[in-house]
Amino acid sequence: MAFNYKKTFLKNNFIVTVAHLLIYAKGILLLPILIKYLGVSIYGAYSLIVGYTGLIYGVSSLGIGFKYQRFIPSITYKRERSKLFYIQFYFQLISIFFICIILYFVNSQIKELFIKYNYSFAIIGGTIIMLFLYSQSTDYFRYTHRIKLFAIPVAINPYLNIIFIVLGIFFFKNLTIDFLLGTSILSMALLSLPLFIIIIKELGFSIPKFKIKEIYEDLKLGIPLMFSYVIDFLLAGSDRFVIGYYMTTREVGFYNPAYTLGSLIIMIPKVMGVVLPPILSKAVDSAQEKTASQLLAKSVKIYLIIAIPFIVGSLLLSKTILTLLTDKEIANAGFLISPIVALGILFYGLSIIIIFGIAFVKMKTKLIMYANLLAGILNISLNLVLLYFFKSIIISAIISMLCYFISFIFLHIKTRRLLHIEYNKLVIFKITAASFFMGIFLHLAVKFLISKLLILITIPISVIIYFSFLLMLKTFEKSEISFIKTFLIPKLD
Repeated sequence: MAFNYKKTFLKNNFIVTVAHLLIYAKGILLLPILIKYLGVSIYGAYSLIVGYTGLIYGVSSLGIGFKYQRFIPSITYKRERSKLFYIQFYFQLISIFFICIILYFVNSQIKELFIKYNYSFAIIGGTIIMLFLYSQSTDYFRYTHRIKLFAIPVAINPYLNIIFIVLGIFFFKNLTIDFLLGTSILSMALLSLPLFIIIIKELGFSIPKFKIKEIYEDLKLGIPLMFSYVIDFLLAGSDRFVIGYYMTTREVGFYNPAYTLGSLIIMIPKVMGVVLPPILSKAVDSAQEKTASQLLAKSVKIYLIIAIPFIVGSLLLSKTILTLLTDKEIANAGFLISPIVALGILFYGLSIIIIFGIAFVKMKTKLIMYANLLAGILNISLNLVLLYFFKSIIISAIISMLCYFISFIFLHIKTRRLLHIEYNKLVIFKITAASFFMGIFLHLAVKFLISKLLILITIPISVIIYFSFLLMLKTFEKSEISFIKTFLIPKLD
Protein backbone atom coordinates (compact mmCIF):
# COMPACT_ATOMS: atom_id res chain seq x y z
CA MET A 1 0.00 0.00 0.00
CA ALA A 2 1.39 3.41 -1.05
CA PHE A 3 2.38 5.84 1.69
CA ASN A 4 -0.20 8.67 1.84
CA TYR A 5 1.87 11.78 2.58
CA LYS A 6 -1.04 14.20 2.82
CA LYS A 7 -3.15 11.98 5.09
CA THR A 8 -0.17 11.20 7.33
CA PHE A 9 0.77 14.88 7.48
CA LEU A 10 -2.76 15.93 8.46
CA LYS A 11 -3.36 13.13 10.96
CA ASN A 12 0.01 13.52 12.66
CA ASN A 13 -0.32 17.31 12.82
CA PHE A 14 -3.70 16.96 14.48
CA ILE A 15 -2.50 14.43 17.06
CA VAL A 16 0.70 16.32 17.92
CA THR A 17 -1.18 19.64 18.04
CA VAL A 18 -3.53 18.25 20.69
CA ALA A 19 -0.54 16.93 22.65
CA HIS A 20 1.30 20.26 22.47
CA LEU A 21 -1.83 22.17 23.47
CA LEU A 22 -1.92 20.07 26.63
CA ILE A 23 1.82 20.65 27.22
CA TYR A 24 1.55 24.42 26.88
CA ALA A 25 -1.58 24.47 28.99
CA LYS A 26 0.54 22.93 31.75
CA GLY A 27 2.78 25.99 31.78
CA ILE A 28 -0.22 28.30 32.06
CA LEU A 29 -1.81 26.19 34.83
CA LEU A 30 1.43 26.01 36.82
CA LEU A 31 2.11 29.77 36.68
CA PRO A 32 -0.35 30.82 39.39
CA ILE A 33 0.39 27.71 41.50
CA LEU A 34 4.16 28.16 41.52
CA ILE A 35 4.11 31.93 41.97
CA LYS A 36 1.61 31.69 44.83
CA TYR A 37 3.37 28.89 46.75
CA LEU A 38 6.99 29.63 45.81
CA GLY A 39 7.07 33.38 45.32
CA VAL A 40 8.41 35.28 42.30
CA SER A 41 12.11 34.91 43.21
CA ILE A 42 12.06 31.12 43.70
CA TYR A 43 9.88 30.71 40.61
CA GLY A 44 12.53 32.64 38.65
CA ALA A 45 15.28 30.37 40.02
CA TYR A 46 13.25 27.26 39.11
CA SER A 47 12.82 28.58 35.54
CA LEU A 48 16.58 28.99 35.24
CA ILE A 49 17.26 25.45 36.48
CA VAL A 50 14.75 23.97 34.01
CA GLY A 51 16.58 25.80 31.21
CA TYR A 52 19.97 24.72 32.56
CA THR A 53 19.13 21.00 32.71
CA GLY A 54 17.48 21.16 29.29
CA LEU A 55 20.63 22.69 27.80
CA ILE A 56 22.90 20.04 29.31
CA TYR A 57 20.69 17.24 27.98
CA GLY A 58 20.62 18.92 24.56
CA VAL A 59 24.40 18.86 24.21
CA SER A 60 24.90 15.44 25.78
CA SER A 61 24.59 13.56 22.47
CA LEU A 62 27.56 15.52 21.05
CA GLY A 63 25.78 15.29 17.71
CA ILE A 64 25.48 11.49 17.59
CA GLY A 65 21.98 10.41 16.52
CA PHE A 66 21.46 12.48 13.37
CA LYS A 67 21.64 9.44 11.08
CA TYR A 68 19.25 7.58 13.37
CA GLN A 69 16.67 10.39 13.20
CA ARG A 70 17.14 11.03 9.48
CA PHE A 71 17.09 7.48 8.13
CA ILE A 72 15.02 5.36 10.52
CA PRO A 73 11.70 6.64 9.01
CA SER A 74 12.59 4.82 5.77
CA ILE A 75 14.03 1.64 7.35
CA THR A 76 11.78 -1.33 8.09
CA TYR A 77 14.32 -4.08 8.82
CA LYS A 78 14.64 -4.92 12.53
CA ARG A 79 18.42 -5.43 12.46
CA GLU A 80 19.14 -2.07 10.84
CA ARG A 81 16.69 -0.24 13.13
CA SER A 82 18.20 -1.90 16.17
CA LYS A 83 21.72 -0.87 15.17
CA LEU A 84 20.75 2.75 14.51
CA PHE A 85 18.90 3.00 17.81
CA TYR A 86 21.42 1.36 20.15
CA ILE A 87 24.58 3.03 18.80
CA GLN A 88 23.29 6.53 19.53
CA PHE A 89 21.63 5.36 22.78
CA TYR A 90 24.82 3.98 24.37
CA PHE A 91 26.97 6.82 23.08
CA GLN A 92 24.75 9.46 24.66
CA LEU A 93 24.42 7.49 27.91
CA ILE A 94 28.22 7.36 28.27
CA SER A 95 28.47 11.04 27.33
CA ILE A 96 25.95 12.02 30.03
CA PHE A 97 27.96 10.12 32.64
CA PHE A 98 31.11 12.13 31.92
CA ILE A 99 29.22 15.44 31.59
CA CYS A 100 27.65 14.91 35.03
CA ILE A 101 31.12 14.37 36.53
CA ILE A 102 32.27 17.71 35.09
CA LEU A 103 29.12 19.47 36.26
CA TYR A 104 29.67 18.21 39.79
CA PHE A 105 32.85 20.28 40.07
CA VAL A 106 31.42 23.49 38.53
CA ASN A 107 27.92 23.32 39.99
CA SER A 108 28.64 25.67 42.93
CA GLN A 109 29.94 28.37 40.56
CA ILE A 110 26.84 28.08 38.34
CA LYS A 111 24.63 28.28 41.43
CA GLU A 112 26.42 31.38 42.74
CA LEU A 113 26.55 33.31 39.44
CA PHE A 114 23.11 32.61 37.96
CA ILE A 115 20.65 30.55 40.03
CA LYS A 116 21.30 32.19 43.41
CA TYR A 117 19.19 29.61 45.19
CA ASN A 118 19.93 26.33 46.98
CA TYR A 119 19.37 22.95 45.33
CA SER A 120 21.13 19.58 45.40
CA PHE A 121 23.37 18.43 42.56
CA ALA A 122 21.93 14.90 42.76
CA ILE A 123 18.54 16.17 41.59
CA ILE A 124 20.20 17.96 38.64
CA GLY A 125 21.99 14.78 37.56
CA GLY A 126 18.83 12.72 38.00
CA THR A 127 16.82 15.18 35.89
CA ILE A 128 19.35 15.07 33.02
CA ILE A 129 19.46 11.26 33.01
CA MET A 130 15.67 10.97 33.08
CA LEU A 131 15.33 13.56 30.30
CA PHE A 132 17.58 11.29 28.23
CA LEU A 133 15.55 8.14 28.90
CA TYR A 134 12.22 9.89 28.36
CA SER A 135 13.32 11.50 25.08
CA GLN A 136 14.84 8.25 23.78
CA SER A 137 11.62 6.34 24.47
CA THR A 138 9.26 8.87 22.88
CA ASP A 139 11.47 9.85 19.92
CA TYR A 140 11.68 6.23 18.74
CA PHE A 141 7.93 6.23 18.02
CA ARG A 142 8.04 9.74 16.58
CA TYR A 143 10.58 8.76 13.93
CA THR A 144 8.95 5.42 13.12
CA HIS A 145 5.61 7.05 12.24
CA ARG A 146 3.76 5.79 15.38
CA ILE A 147 2.79 9.31 16.32
CA LYS A 148 0.10 8.26 18.82
CA LEU A 149 2.66 6.39 20.90
CA PHE A 150 4.74 9.56 20.84
CA ALA A 151 1.95 12.03 21.56
CA ILE A 152 0.05 10.22 24.33
CA PRO A 153 2.90 10.05 26.89
CA VAL A 154 4.07 13.54 25.88
CA ALA A 155 0.56 14.87 26.63
CA ILE A 156 0.15 12.91 29.88
CA ASN A 157 3.58 13.81 31.32
CA PRO A 158 2.89 17.45 32.27
CA TYR A 159 -0.36 16.58 34.04
CA LEU A 160 1.22 13.78 36.05
CA ASN A 161 3.74 16.43 37.07
CA ILE A 162 0.97 18.84 38.10
CA ILE A 163 -0.78 16.11 40.12
CA PHE A 164 2.42 15.36 42.04
CA ILE A 165 3.02 19.08 42.68
CA VAL A 166 -0.54 19.61 43.96
CA LEU A 167 -0.17 16.58 46.23
CA GLY A 168 3.08 18.06 47.48
CA ILE A 169 1.37 21.35 48.30
CA PHE A 170 -1.38 19.49 50.16
CA PHE A 171 0.93 17.27 52.24
CA PHE A 172 4.13 19.32 52.63
CA LYS A 173 2.97 22.96 52.27
CA ASN A 174 6.44 24.44 51.58
CA LEU A 175 7.80 23.26 48.23
CA THR A 176 11.47 23.25 47.30
CA ILE A 177 13.18 23.27 43.92
CA ASP A 178 14.40 19.72 44.63
CA PHE A 179 10.81 18.57 45.15
CA LEU A 180 9.64 20.21 41.90
CA LEU A 181 12.41 18.56 39.88
CA GLY A 182 11.73 15.27 41.68
CA THR A 183 8.10 15.28 40.52
CA SER A 184 9.29 15.76 36.96
CA ILE A 185 11.70 12.82 37.28
CA LEU A 186 8.93 10.59 38.67
CA SER A 187 6.39 11.43 35.96
CA MET A 188 8.94 10.84 33.15
CA ALA A 189 10.03 7.54 34.71
CA LEU A 190 6.47 6.21 34.94
CA LEU A 191 5.88 6.95 31.24
CA SER A 192 9.28 5.84 29.90
CA LEU A 193 9.17 2.34 31.38
CA PRO A 194 6.25 0.92 29.30
CA LEU A 195 7.63 2.56 26.14
CA PHE A 196 11.02 0.93 26.63
CA ILE A 197 9.32 -2.45 27.11
CA ILE A 198 7.74 -2.05 23.65
CA ILE A 199 11.06 -0.91 22.12
CA ILE A 200 12.96 -3.89 23.53
CA LYS A 201 10.25 -6.28 22.29
CA GLU A 202 10.59 -4.79 18.80
CA LEU A 203 14.37 -4.38 18.58
CA GLY A 204 15.62 -6.89 21.11
CA PHE A 205 18.42 -5.99 23.49
CA SER A 206 21.91 -5.71 22.04
CA ILE A 207 25.22 -3.89 22.27
CA PRO A 208 26.28 -3.21 18.66
CA LYS A 209 29.90 -2.75 17.61
CA PHE A 210 30.99 0.86 17.44
CA LYS A 211 32.84 1.55 14.19
CA ILE A 212 35.00 4.68 14.27
CA LYS A 213 34.14 5.54 10.68
CA GLU A 214 30.38 5.41 11.33
CA ILE A 215 30.74 7.47 14.51
CA TYR A 216 32.82 10.05 12.63
CA GLU A 217 30.25 10.30 9.82
CA ASP A 218 27.46 10.80 12.33
CA LEU A 219 29.46 13.38 14.27
CA LYS A 220 30.25 15.27 11.09
CA LEU A 221 26.54 15.71 10.39
CA GLY A 222 25.37 15.93 13.99
CA ILE A 223 27.89 18.26 15.66
CA PRO A 224 26.56 21.29 13.78
CA LEU A 225 23.08 20.39 15.07
CA MET A 226 24.39 20.08 18.62
CA PHE A 227 26.04 23.50 18.40
CA SER A 228 22.83 24.79 16.87
CA TYR A 229 20.94 23.56 19.91
CA VAL A 230 23.35 25.36 22.24
CA ILE A 231 23.14 28.55 20.23
CA ASP A 232 19.38 28.23 19.95
CA PHE A 233 19.28 27.99 23.74
CA LEU A 234 21.41 31.14 23.97
CA LEU A 235 19.01 32.79 21.55
CA ALA A 236 15.86 31.72 23.43
CA GLY A 237 17.07 31.48 27.02
CA SER A 238 20.28 33.46 27.61
CA ASP A 239 18.28 36.61 28.29
CA ARG A 240 16.97 35.09 31.54
CA PHE A 241 20.49 34.22 32.71
CA VAL A 242 21.79 37.70 31.89
CA ILE A 243 18.79 39.23 33.69
CA GLY A 244 19.54 36.97 36.66
CA TYR A 245 23.22 37.99 36.56
CA TYR A 246 22.74 41.76 36.31
CA MET A 247 19.55 41.95 38.35
CA THR A 248 17.85 39.29 40.49
CA THR A 249 15.71 36.18 40.08
CA ARG A 250 12.77 38.44 40.93
CA GLU A 251 13.15 40.18 37.55
CA VAL A 252 13.41 36.74 35.93
CA GLY A 253 10.11 35.95 37.65
CA PHE A 254 8.59 39.09 36.10
CA TYR A 255 10.02 38.33 32.65
CA ASN A 256 9.29 34.62 32.30
CA PRO A 257 5.44 34.65 32.55
CA ALA A 258 5.19 37.44 29.96
CA TYR A 259 7.68 35.66 27.68
CA THR A 260 5.78 32.39 28.10
CA LEU A 261 2.51 34.06 27.15
CA GLY A 262 4.02 35.79 24.12
CA SER A 263 5.69 32.61 22.89
CA LEU A 264 2.64 30.32 23.05
CA ILE A 265 2.33 30.49 19.28
CA ILE A 266 5.63 28.60 18.93
CA MET A 267 3.56 25.48 19.61
CA ILE A 268 2.42 25.40 15.95
CA PRO A 269 5.87 25.27 14.26
CA LYS A 270 7.13 22.93 16.98
CA VAL A 271 4.32 20.55 16.07
CA MET A 272 5.43 20.83 12.47
CA GLY A 273 9.02 20.31 13.58
CA VAL A 274 7.90 16.96 15.00
CA VAL A 275 5.77 15.92 12.03
CA LEU A 276 7.68 17.24 9.02
CA PRO A 277 11.14 15.56 9.29
CA PRO A 278 10.06 11.90 9.02
CA ILE A 279 7.41 12.62 6.35
CA LEU A 280 9.58 14.93 4.22
CA SER A 281 12.60 12.63 4.63
CA LYS A 282 10.52 9.80 3.19
CA ALA A 283 9.23 12.06 0.38
CA VAL A 284 12.72 13.29 -0.59
CA ASP A 285 14.15 9.74 -0.38
CA SER A 286 11.33 8.65 -2.75
CA ALA A 287 12.12 11.47 -5.25
CA GLN A 288 8.85 13.30 -4.50
CA GLU A 289 10.24 16.80 -3.87
CA LYS A 290 7.15 18.49 -5.35
CA THR A 291 5.04 16.82 -2.66
CA ALA A 292 7.54 17.99 -0.04
CA SER A 293 7.33 21.60 -1.29
CA GLN A 294 3.52 21.51 -1.23
CA LEU A 295 3.49 20.29 2.37
CA LEU A 296 5.95 23.04 3.34
CA ALA A 297 3.75 25.69 1.70
CA LYS A 298 0.70 24.40 3.57
CA SER A 299 2.67 24.44 6.83
CA VAL A 300 3.71 28.08 6.37
CA LYS A 301 0.20 29.19 5.49
CA ILE A 302 -1.39 27.42 8.47
CA TYR A 303 1.21 28.97 10.76
CA LEU A 304 0.74 32.53 9.47
CA ILE A 305 -3.05 32.24 9.70
CA ILE A 306 -2.65 31.60 13.43
CA ALA A 307 0.49 33.62 14.25
CA ILE A 308 -0.44 37.04 12.85
CA PRO A 309 -3.73 37.44 14.78
CA PHE A 310 -1.99 36.06 17.86
CA ILE A 311 0.40 39.03 17.78
CA VAL A 312 -2.56 41.43 17.63
CA GLY A 313 -4.30 39.61 20.48
CA SER A 314 -1.20 39.61 22.69
CA LEU A 315 -0.79 43.36 22.15
CA LEU A 316 -4.33 44.04 23.35
CA LEU A 317 -4.86 41.35 26.00
CA SER A 318 -1.47 40.58 27.57
CA LYS A 319 -1.98 42.80 30.63
CA THR A 320 -5.42 41.36 31.32
CA ILE A 321 -4.32 37.74 30.95
CA LEU A 322 -1.15 38.21 33.00
CA THR A 323 -3.21 39.78 35.80
CA LEU A 324 -5.54 36.78 35.81
CA LEU A 325 -2.70 34.25 35.75
CA THR A 326 -0.29 35.94 38.14
CA ASP A 327 -0.83 39.31 39.85
CA LYS A 328 -0.92 43.03 39.06
CA GLU A 329 2.75 43.56 39.88
CA ILE A 330 3.92 40.98 37.35
CA ALA A 331 1.36 42.16 34.77
CA ASN A 332 2.45 45.80 35.07
CA ALA A 333 6.12 44.85 34.79
CA GLY A 334 5.78 42.46 31.84
CA PHE A 335 2.72 43.23 29.71
CA LEU A 336 4.73 44.94 26.95
CA ILE A 337 7.05 41.95 26.69
CA SER A 338 4.36 39.57 25.39
CA PRO A 339 3.56 41.33 22.07
CA ILE A 340 7.25 42.04 21.40
CA VAL A 341 8.11 38.38 21.97
CA ALA A 342 5.09 37.28 19.88
CA LEU A 343 6.41 39.28 16.90
CA GLY A 344 9.83 37.66 17.30
CA ILE A 345 8.26 34.21 17.59
CA LEU A 346 6.57 34.77 14.23
CA PHE A 347 10.02 34.73 12.59
CA TYR A 348 11.36 32.04 14.91
CA GLY A 349 8.50 29.76 13.91
CA LEU A 350 9.23 30.26 10.22
CA SER A 351 12.87 29.43 10.96
CA ILE A 352 11.80 26.17 12.64
CA ILE A 353 9.79 25.18 9.56
CA ILE A 354 12.82 25.90 7.35
CA ILE A 355 15.18 24.04 9.69
CA PHE A 356 13.13 20.85 10.00
CA GLY A 357 11.46 21.02 6.59
CA ILE A 358 14.52 21.83 4.47
CA ALA A 359 17.91 21.98 6.21
CA PHE A 360 17.41 18.80 8.26
CA VAL A 361 15.93 16.80 5.39
CA LYS A 362 18.60 17.97 2.95
CA MET A 363 21.26 17.26 5.62
CA LYS A 364 22.56 20.86 5.54
CA THR A 365 23.18 20.89 9.27
CA LYS A 366 25.95 23.50 9.06
CA LEU A 367 23.42 26.04 7.76
CA ILE A 368 21.36 25.56 10.92
CA MET A 369 24.46 26.08 13.04
CA TYR A 370 25.53 29.23 11.18
CA ALA A 371 22.06 30.79 11.40
CA ASN A 372 21.79 30.13 15.12
CA LEU A 373 25.41 31.17 15.69
CA LEU A 374 24.80 34.54 14.06
CA ALA A 375 21.64 35.21 16.05
CA GLY A 376 22.94 33.66 19.29
CA ILE A 377 26.13 35.71 19.42
CA LEU A 378 24.16 38.85 18.63
CA ASN A 379 21.59 38.00 21.33
CA ILE A 380 23.98 37.39 24.19
CA SER A 381 26.29 40.28 23.19
CA LEU A 382 23.47 42.82 23.05
CA ASN A 383 22.01 41.55 26.31
CA LEU A 384 25.37 41.76 28.08
CA VAL A 385 26.04 45.29 26.80
CA LEU A 386 22.60 46.89 26.92
CA LEU A 387 21.44 45.37 30.22
CA TYR A 388 24.63 46.66 31.81
CA PHE A 389 23.47 50.22 31.03
CA PHE A 390 19.68 49.76 31.01
CA LYS A 391 18.33 47.49 33.74
CA SER A 392 15.09 46.79 31.88
CA ILE A 393 13.55 43.42 30.98
CA ILE A 394 11.84 45.05 27.97
CA ILE A 395 15.29 45.53 26.40
CA SER A 396 15.80 41.75 26.46
CA ALA A 397 12.46 41.18 24.70
CA ILE A 398 13.36 43.63 21.92
CA ILE A 399 16.76 41.99 21.46
CA SER A 400 15.15 38.53 21.18
CA MET A 401 12.73 39.78 18.55
CA LEU A 402 15.56 41.30 16.48
CA CYS A 403 17.67 38.13 16.65
CA TYR A 404 14.80 35.86 15.62
CA PHE A 405 14.24 38.07 12.58
CA ILE A 406 17.92 37.94 11.58
CA SER A 407 18.01 34.15 11.93
CA PHE A 408 14.95 33.79 9.67
CA ILE A 409 16.36 36.06 6.95
CA PHE A 410 19.64 34.15 6.89
CA LEU A 411 17.94 30.73 6.66
CA HIS A 412 15.50 31.92 4.00
CA ILE A 413 18.30 33.20 1.76
CA LYS A 414 20.46 30.11 2.19
CA THR A 415 17.78 27.44 1.70
CA ARG A 416 15.48 28.85 -0.98
CA ARG A 417 17.29 26.89 -3.71
CA LEU A 418 17.27 23.60 -1.80
CA LEU A 419 13.50 23.23 -1.50
CA HIS A 420 11.07 25.97 -2.46
CA ILE A 421 8.67 27.53 0.06
CA GLU A 422 6.02 29.91 -1.23
CA TYR A 423 5.29 33.10 0.75
CA ASN A 424 2.15 34.51 -0.89
CA LYS A 425 2.21 38.29 -0.29
CA LEU A 426 -1.47 38.76 -1.13
CA VAL A 427 -2.48 36.05 1.33
CA ILE A 428 -0.29 37.62 4.03
CA PHE A 429 -1.97 40.98 3.37
CA LYS A 430 -5.43 39.41 3.71
CA ILE A 431 -4.45 37.68 6.97
CA THR A 432 -3.13 40.99 8.31
CA ALA A 433 -6.30 42.85 7.27
CA ALA A 434 -8.54 40.24 8.96
CA SER A 435 -6.36 40.49 12.08
CA PHE A 436 -6.77 44.28 12.06
CA PHE A 437 -10.58 44.03 12.08
CA MET A 438 -10.40 41.45 14.84
CA GLY A 439 -8.14 43.85 16.76
CA ILE A 440 -10.72 46.63 16.57
CA PHE A 441 -13.26 44.36 18.25
CA LEU A 442 -10.77 43.35 20.97
CA HIS A 443 -9.80 46.97 21.59
CA LEU A 444 -13.43 47.93 22.15
CA ALA A 445 -13.90 44.92 24.44
CA VAL A 446 -10.90 45.88 26.58
CA LYS A 447 -12.04 49.51 26.71
CA PHE A 448 -15.69 49.05 27.64
CA LEU A 449 -15.98 45.73 29.49
CA ILE A 450 -15.40 46.13 33.23
CA SER A 451 -14.80 42.51 34.24
CA LYS A 452 -11.54 40.93 33.06
CA LEU A 453 -13.23 37.53 32.99
CA LEU A 454 -15.82 38.90 30.53
CA ILE A 455 -12.94 40.03 28.29
CA LEU A 456 -11.77 36.42 28.08
CA ILE A 457 -15.22 35.43 26.80
CA THR A 458 -14.65 37.80 23.88
CA ILE A 459 -11.66 35.76 22.65
CA PRO A 460 -13.73 33.02 20.91
CA ILE A 461 -15.96 35.75 19.46
CA SER A 462 -12.90 37.53 18.06
CA VAL A 463 -11.73 34.25 16.50
CA ILE A 464 -15.09 33.92 14.72
CA ILE A 465 -14.80 37.51 13.49
CA TYR A 466 -11.27 36.88 12.24
CA PHE A 467 -12.13 33.75 10.26
CA SER A 468 -15.25 35.42 8.88
CA PHE A 469 -13.09 38.18 7.42
CA LEU A 470 -10.66 35.61 6.04
CA LEU A 471 -13.54 33.98 4.18
CA MET A 472 -14.95 37.33 3.00
CA LEU A 473 -11.52 38.29 1.63
CA LYS A 474 -11.33 34.94 -0.18
CA THR A 475 -8.10 33.99 1.53
CA PHE A 476 -8.64 30.30 0.84
CA GLU A 477 -9.10 28.41 -2.37
CA LYS A 478 -11.76 25.68 -2.39
CA SER A 479 -9.15 22.97 -2.12
CA GLU A 480 -7.57 24.76 0.85
CA ILE A 481 -10.89 25.05 2.68
CA SER A 482 -11.27 21.30 2.30
CA PHE A 483 -7.66 20.90 3.46
CA ILE A 484 -8.23 22.96 6.62
CA LYS A 485 -11.44 21.10 7.44
CA THR A 486 -9.53 17.84 7.19
CA PHE A 487 -6.71 19.32 9.28
CA LEU A 488 -9.08 20.35 12.05
CA ILE A 489 -11.28 17.24 11.97
CA PRO A 490 -9.26 14.43 10.38
CA LYS A 491 -10.34 10.85 9.98
CA LEU A 492 -8.15 8.93 12.37
CA ASP A 493 -8.87 5.53 10.96
